[in-house]
Amino acid sequence: MQRRRFLAATGGLAALWAGAPLLAACGTEKAEATEARADVPRADGGSGDARAFAGASTMLGWELYTFLGGREPGNIFLSPYSIAAAMAMVTAGARGESASQLHAVLHTDALGENLHPAYNALDHALAASSPKDGVTPFELATANSAWAQAGFAFERAYLETLARYYGAGVHLADFERRTEAARTAVNDWVEDRTKDRIKDLLPKGSVDALTRLVLVNAIYFKADWLSPFAKESTAPGPFTTLAGQRKDVPMMHQTASFAYAKGNGLEALELPYAGNAVSMVVLLPAAGALKDVELRLAADAATLMAGVKSTRAVVTLPKWEFTSSFALKDAFTTLGARDPFNPALADFSGMDGKRDLYVSDVFHKAFVRVDEKGTEAAAATGAVVGATSAPVDPPVQFTVDRPFVFLIRHRESGAVLFAGRVTDPA
Repeated sequence: MQRRRFLAATGGLAALWAGAPLLAACGTEKAEATEARADVPRADGGSGDARAFAGASTMLGWELYTFLGGREPGNIFLSPYSIAAAMAMVTAGARGESASQLHAVLHTDALGENLHPAYNALDHALAASSPKDGVTPFELATANSAWAQAGFAFERAYLETLARYYGAGVHLADFERRTEAARTAVNDWVEDRTKDRIKDLLPKGSVDALTRLVLVNAIYFKADWLSPFAKESTAPGPFTTLAGQRKDVPMMHQTASFAYAKGNGLEALELPYAGNAVSMVVLLPAAGALKDVELRLAADAATLMAGVKSTRAVVTLPKWEFTSSFALKDAFTTLGARDPFNPALADFSGMDGKRDLYVSDVFHKAFVRVDEKGTEAAAATGAVVGATSAPVDPPVQFTVDRPFVFLIRHRESGAVLFAGRVTDPA
């Protein structure tokens, strides 16, 4: 029997493709525009453990950061939240050893079937963090969707899980006969949900006639700093890249009180965004120590953030903007999720009642821009199957003139929404 494929993709948004029978096509030639939904309402967020999912996705994020950072020499940026969300939708259809391996890699063993209510609780918490007054300069939005081959039958229980906990309807597509049109439809959906920041999440060749399902999660974030940098204070300043090259780049400046900590060759400064629900944490290693620090980032970052205190700081920070994209199959198989990507071993019978699906790859793409006003970030993931106090001491000099790590986190849950490394802001 020829095994069908599915794909997962993230990047401000995430997507998963699967190859199994779904729903009967109720569309015409433009089937990819038709959406079907399981007849169940979206669950409220009160029954799940948001912090549990936040902690698990953050651990996964650091492991992916370490894997990718060891292979990529330059800037990297990813959304742990988006990747975890897409893979949670994949896990909902996994059974047997495939499910066990996915739970282990996602750090959700203890959650089991409570994984989905936990994700739903965090997603509701993120939605509640974004002001609805239309005035506060802050936006945080997430979205999930599924794209399935018209006429392919999926298990009702699986579709109900997607609808109840992920708010995902199923868009009917024709991967068999109109492969490029279906791929374009998914990419257009992603582009729309990320305000045009994530384009072409699914590259050419990522789907084919055997693709049966694509699950997508999208996340978009745009916020002003609580304490913005004055544009007139920005001026060229030196930055020494990872390669040791000294460059003059636009450097932003301000003096204010921020949460700050220092220890074990690493400094941490927290820059809150308007509304105080989300913040950026800049992790600055000692000169030449980036590689050593990255090996213990997860533990050191948590320790430093637990010990931060309000400190008067003179902050010098570069501006940066870039996009990262990754195929994550190698990362997931290296971390231990081998069977889900193996056509002979994968078990996604929770999707279609058969063992005829496997994950062909996981795609992730993320964009970030940081300037005097604030930050804009977006990401998408897809899996193809087929406070202030008066100063007492002199201010801390926090000068980011060398490679550094940064993360954008939801303060209440601790969820790391985005994480990255800047080795060259130019």
